[in-house]
Amino acid sequence: MATKTYKLEDSIELLGDKLTHPPFGKLNVWKEPGNTHVKCYIDMGERTFEQSVTGIAIDGSGSMQSQYGFGAFGKNRVKEIAQVMCPYIASKADRFDGTTLIYWATADPGEIEPHGFLESAKAATYSYPAPKNYGKKTNLLPALKYFTEGKHPKSGQPFKNEEFGLFVFITDGAFEDLDAVKQYSTLLAQEIESGKRKPIKLIVIGLGDKIDEQQMSELDDLDTGTEQDLYFHRIAVEMADLSEIFTELVNENMVVADNGVVRDSKGTEVLGFSDTKVPAVFEFDLPAGATSFTLEVEKQKFTQAIP
Repeated sequence: MATKTYKLEDSIELLGDKLTHPPFGKLNVWKEPGNTHVKCYIDMGERTFEQSVTGIAIDGSGSMQSQYGFGAFGKNRVKEIAQVMCPYIASKADRFDGTTLIYWATADPGEIEPHGFLESAKAATYSYPAPKNYGKKTNLLPALKYFTEGKHPKSGQPFKNEEFGLFVFITDGAFEDLDAVKQYSTLLAQEIESGKRKPIKLIVIGLGDKIDEQQMSELDDLDTGTEQDLYFHRIAVEMADLSEIFTELVNENMVVADNGVVRDSKGTEVLGFSDTKVPAVFEFDLPAGATSFTLEVEKQKFTQAIP
């Protein structure tokens, strides 16, 4: 795996659709002297988590007012991104073909403004209005507890009883209750490890220039004394970046096979998955001038050409 950080604008070629073959949905290819770097996306089809439930929590604190279009001529950027992101998670990752939407860090009771369960079609046209009551604090714990202790608005069953939970938290500020979140998350991980509750994945996405990435990293690297990896985070420079970031984040946490290997055109292994499962997104290096690679999973071989 290359240690260099590759940016999309550095990519020589962005391949997709007509240039890729199943199971590959998209490739990013960077060609440099002596090296060809590839980022591969597996096409997960119409549904990726058959038995999961999902939720999206959008920061509703006062600092988010500009994102909701505060003012006579303001533009609701939350609406722009949510109408892409929410239908995506609803159709790709939720067993009910929808997602649960809440605003958090608001001034409402419990610091939560529920917007209910949005089916994928409704999520694409929902107005995503500004919160009724902007909050003055950015406390993450109430939003976290909503999805770990509350009931699913469609099924009426506790979220914790579902086979898998995928929950996304979007914020533009620093958490004021980080220590409490860490303590609670540690207990969650221990309960999952002991089989008292089902697994969950918590994705934190930060936007704007006031994000405390150190806090997010602390959650990402939280030592719970278990094998559970609860958090994953990413920073978005602009709100518009979230749709692509979210798609990538979800895919990176999807598993397509228990083991596998990637080989170059000469049969040399360039990436192995003997200790970890094969994710839906992975990167590897090929020799300069490489024209193809092969993914071997579950006794099958899939070869993709690189023009």
